[in-house]
Amino acid sequence: MKVKRHLFLCIMLIIVTVFFVMTNIIAEMTITYFPIDYDRTFTSAESSLTPTNEQYTIDWASHSTSEDSLYLRQDVSLLFRNGALVGVLNKWLQNTTTIEQKQPVTIRPNAVVQTISFHHGERHDNETITSIQAMSTDELYMLKNNSFKTPKTYGQTQAVTELDQQIKHQLHMYWEELMNHFNINEEEYSSIPLTEIVNFDQYLSDTVSEKASDRIIGQLWEGLYKNYILAAVEANSNDLMPIILLANDQTHLFILYKIGSEKHQLKQQINLKH
Repeated sequence: MKVKRHLFLCIMLIIVTVFFVMTNIIAEMTITYFPIDYDRTFTSAESSLTPTNEQYTIDWASHSTSEDSLYLRQDVSLLFRNGALVGVLNKWLQNTTTIEQKQPVTIRPNAVVQTISFHHGERHDNETITSIQAMSTDELYMLKNNSFKTPKTYGQTQAVTELDQQIKHQLHMYWEELMNHFNINEEEYSSIPLTEIVNFDQYLSDTVSEKASDRIIGQLWEGLYKNYILAAVEANSNDLMPIILLANDQTHLFILYKIGSEKHQLKQQINLKH
């Protein structure tokens, strides 16, 4: 009996230990906004979409390097084809400066491919936690005969214009469906596609400080990661990209999206004070 009891206690101890280890890992993998450390920054932060020698295959990559080795570094990168989610790159490392991510992806032609990445780092100094953050993006047009970032001929310009109009129409109908579902008046908001989040500060009032802008963006990515990105990965989602709705009075914003047949609405209150 004593042997069985000892064995039982050992098994319970292992289970509890594994539980706490997994809980800590999940907590560390979650992007959390902390006050920005303006004395430190990224020396590089970029996303890239590069055609390969293989037809209709691109190298999708993200890279970032911080000035100092940080307690936690995490990069998440989203890839969209004609506005629909294709994949997610997500990597976190402890006590490092650099994160590299790269993956070959086959893309059906007649498409615009877009990637948006959030680069994040946490610095732990005794009981004080601060962070650094950056965003990067890239875009590539893939036609049947060639790939390019900027059209150079009249034919390419025509093809890009037609493609952009089709995608814009499709996305707007999708976002309108979500706004109608949640009874949101589009005229009361600025509509920001997820891939345009790199220009988010341009939608804010000129009186909004850099600190307030950085906080809003950091908290926005925190909400996106916890509620949208992780769920989209789990569901292997290929739904159209979320829309961010910034209230005209800049008191709040909404993030609207679908995963499968489920419609979702996130709300973030905005504090414009330092």
